[in-house]
Amino acid sequence: MTAKLSFGVTYMDGHTAKETWEKADLYCPACGAHEVWIEDSPGDYYEGPEHLCAACGADFTMPRIGNGSGETHGQRLAAIRRFR
Repeated sequence: MTAKLSFGVTYMDGHTAKETWEKADLYCPACGAHEVWIEDSPGDYYEGPEHLCAACGADFTMPRIGNGSGETHGQRLAAIRRFR
């Protein structure tokens, strides 16, 4: 059974949203850890769903890898790290 996690995030403008993430059977391209979670979302036209490494904090989509920045990145990473 795959682990799933749902939690709320709050944007700087006060807007809140509920997100669901699922533990993936992937290795992080930034650190190699087997701690990748995928947002339960179809993504958008240009990129797939958001991926987040609980070990190093890297966030990426296919085909982009980032450094873990973004308005709600810290909230997502904290929620996933508490769950694992």
